[in-house]
Amino acid sequence: MGEKFIVNPSVLIPRDETEILTRKAIEIINENDLKTALDVGTGSGCIACMIAKYTNCQVIGLDISLDALNTALDNASRLNLYNKAIFRKSDIFSNVKPGEKFDIIVSNPPYIPLKEKAELQNEVKFDPELALFAEDEYGVNFYKRITSNAPDILNASGYLLFELGIDQSEKVLSIMKQAGFTDIEVIKDLAGIDRVIAGRLCSK
Repeated sequence: MGEKFIVNPSVLIPRDETEILTRKAIEIINENDLKTALDVGTGSGCIACMIAKYTNCQVIGLDISLDALNTALDNASRLNLYNKAIFRKSDIFSNVKPGEKFDIIVSNPPYIPLKEKAELQNEVKFDPELALFAEDEYGVNFYKRITSNAPDILNASGYLLFELGIDQSEKVLSIMKQAGFTDIEVIKDLAGIDRVIAGRLCSK
C-alpha cells in the first residue's frame, strides 16, 4: 500500500496477498463507520498500521512474540500512529480484557500444514516458523480457535476477516458458518486463488 515497513527474522515479510485482506478490512470499516479493530497475530504490524492510517478506527494488534511486537511498535512510530495503533502481548485472545469488545477482527494466522514444510519456496524459509505453521492436517487450527471465540469479543453485527491458504476457503467458510457468521464473502487474489474471507456476526 505504498509504505515501507521494518522487517526482520521475527516477523513475516508482508506480501501482496495480505494487502487484499487489509484493503477489504479498510473498505468494511469505512463503509460502516467502525471504531475499534483487533489484528490477531499482528507480526510486523503492517495490517494494523494501514487500518489505523486509512480509517477512524483505533486498532489493537496482538501477538505472542515480544520481538514481533517491538517491530510493530517501530513501524507504527515511523508512521506517527500514536494512540491509533496499539500493541499487546497475547496468545490469540488470552490478553483481551474482560468486557473489551471490537467492531472487527482481522487475522493473517499461521495456516501452512507442518507436512508441507519440506516443499516450501526458499523465500518463505526466511519467515519465522511460529507465524507460518499450523499443527493440524489441513492448517485450519488457528481459524477454529479465533472463530470460536470471536463472537464473545465482537460487538453486535461485528466482522471477522482472514487471509486464507490454498484450498482452505471451504473449510474456513464452514467454521465461520457454524460459529454464527453470515453474509460471508470470499475474495480471490490475482492468481484466482481464494485468498480472503469476510463475514458478519449474525445479530440475535
